Amino acid sequence: MREAAERVDHEPPNASPDQGISSGYAYFKGAIVPFASAQVSIATHALHYGTGCFEGIRGYWNQAVKELYLVKLREHFQRFTKSARLLKMELAESVEELAEITLEVLRRDGYRQDVYVRPIAYKSSPVLKIDLHTPANGLAIFALPMGDYSSTAGLRVTISSWRRVTDNSIPARGKITGSYVNTALAVAPDGRIYAAEFATTIAEPPLLQPPGRIVQAGAGGPTPVVAPLLFPTTMRWGPDGLYVTNLSVGGDTGAGRVLRIALP
Repeated sequence: MREAAERVDHEPPNASPDQGISSGYAYFKGAIVPFASAQVSIATHALHYGTGCFEGIRGYWNQAVKELYLVKLREHFQRFTKSARLLKMELAESVEELAEITLEVLRRDGYRQDVYVRPIAYKSSPVLKIDLHTPANGLAIFALPMGDYSSTAGLRVTISSWRRVTDNSIPARGKITGSYVNTALAVAPDGRIYAAEFATTIAEPPLLQPPGRIVQAGAGGPTPVVAPLLFPTTMRWGPDGLYVTNLSVGGDTGAGRVLRIALP
């Protein structure tokens, strides 16, 4: 198996990661079909309960040799099958078959640029019973053009008020679709990620000291958007702004209150 999709002689469809995908091809219900034909019922089990798993496979176009190279294709599908087993899904396709199907989808798509490949296995039956044994299993594979997902110049991160799910709640070792709402909750309505920094200084002996602040995460480091605050602890988005719990320590202004912050 070669981890490169060979060159095709037709122009790629006009697709953009920002606009979503509406053209190209997909592997769906055991066959490669036009992407627009790969549709599921609104009663699909995975749509209601997050009973699916996926992989994100990057592919990079090499202009010199006119080929598209996929990163660790076999390893991605090995993890994909393990994630599927966590949801009681045994895929009919082997790792080798999944890889070959992916290459064929990309050949038909004809992209001559960097891409992102999304295989997804899911509980496909239109039933509302909450279990992993009754619903049938479905599989789809498609791709779309995608450049850098985030800055390649370096990233700095900070602590979100949301905590990642534990492995004994939803297995974090598997890429389970439903668990990614955990990440989505941390993204603000403007598409950015904000975080509450509890404190910004350290005293002797090592003790956290106010002030704290609300920052926006970014490639150049955290940018303060609200400061100073006295030990901000939690924050949640409301319909009219960001609400922050400011811990009560003494009689400082805003201490011991829930503050509403309107961000630009």
